[in-house]
Amino acid sequence: MQHENSHKEKVLESWIVSMPSRYVNYLNSRVHLDQYFVSVHEYYRKQEKNCPVYHFQSPELEYRSELVRWLKALQKELNFSTLALHLAVHLMDFFMDNHMIPIEKLSRVALVCVLTAVNFEDLDGALPRLQALCEKIGHEYNRKDIIEVQTKVLEFYKFHIGRPTVAHFTHIYSAFIVDFMDLDGTIGGNQDSLCIEYYDNAQTHICKLLDRCLNEVQYLKFEQSLVAAVFILAVRKSLELFPCWTKMLQCITGYSLEDLHPCIALYNTLQSPEGQISASDFELSTSDDSGYTTSGSCNSPQPNHSNTI
Repeated sequence: MQHENSHKEKVLESWIVSMPSRYVNYLNSRVHLDQYFVSVHEYYRKQEKNCPVYHFQSPELEYRSELVRWLKALQKELNFSTLALHLAVHLMDFFMDNHMIPIEKLSRVALVCVLTAVNFEDLDGALPRLQALCEKIGHEYNRKDIIEVQTKVLEFYKFHIGRPTVAHFTHIYSAFIVDFMDLDGTIGGNQDSLCIEYYDNAQTHICKLLDRCLNEVQYLKFEQSLVAAVFILAVRKSLELFPCWTKMLQCITGYSLEDLHPCIALYNTLQSPEGQISASDFELSTSDDSGYTTSGSCNSPQPNHSNTI
């Protein structure tokens, strides 16, 4: 692993040198392409490997879409981050998948998950006090009930709630949405402007994909980094940047095109025909395989639906 990280760091350094300097500075203000970049990504991947398998066995799964809509509306109202929203949904999904929850307590679980996620992700963000928040969203305030549910959620996760989601990985991978080969035919300052324009347009596409993916529980079949990689490929296609999967993306993510195919199949079923990813989009920028392939499912204990709250 240390040798692999060292190689990735060298590849990253070479990539940074190949890109326009003003664009690299622009990226650094958003993604932080520093000496810790590769290590942070590898830490996320290790955390991802430890996440539980989602078994689609929640007895209350039919209420999930309503809860997700409610959490999205809450984000718009309170203006917390996309990372916090995705973490909240993640915490809610896996907790529900392992517990039988009375219908009247589902909103309490969702509320606890969003409070936990915002406190973890948005260090400078401030939600209203619990009582004011409950009143604001129309919940009857019962501090004892909220604390009871929060305790069960935290104990289920063994107080380790820093779980990487699709949003976390997409944020990292978006740094490589533009590659030096996309700059053929442009010179000087035009390269900086073009890269920044592509990056900003990519963020618009990414925001839409991240919003939609919360609605689709089937994405939980895959590792979140894999889903994020497919989203980046799809965004490059939308921006008409070909090939859609570059050697740099393969190296940083650890995913080959072959690794992406199962998730691409799901992605295509959820898109209109013009938004689907076709076989012609699979061409890699070089036939030289970087050798960084990572795939496979997470290992976890089987769910125990004797758990109730």
